[in-house]
Amino acid sequence: MENLTEEKVTKLGMAPLYVLYLVASAYVAPEKINERHVVRAMEYGLSWRTPFSEGIFELLRSHLHEFYAEFPHEYNDTFSESLREEILSIKELLTQLSGPVEMLDDYKSALCKLAAFVAAGGAFRKEISDAGMQAQVDWIAEVFG
Repeated sequence: MENLTEEKVTKLGMAPLYVLYLVASAYVAPEKINERHVVRAMEYGLSWRTPFSEGIFELLRSHLHEFYAEFPHEYNDTFSESLREEILSIKELLTQLSGPVEMLDDYKSALCKLAAFVAAGGAFRKEISDAGMQAQVDWIAEVFG
């Protein structure tokens, strides 16, 4: 992968947190999403096939507390919109990278699968069927589709 800087890697590493919070906060207040939910989502909700995704997601997993500390915990009326803007900026960042299309597609697919995992209740350890969460999953799939 070319054109990859530390800043870009950090931004790509934050993407799963943005996805988790966007989808989950359609079901519960964002302040109710705790570290257990985050850890569960990152451990069981992320899957990939390429070294690019593996590198980004393993960096996130191994430094999860640091990424979580950097995550904006200012839950206000514009929180969801801010998350959507961050996700759109991730999409834009991916268009700027040079590398095999399969690797970029795998990363996007992993974020979509994470969104579906959260919407199905995986981060909460219970089965959930919620239209608000599914709407966020659909939006993420549209962004990265």
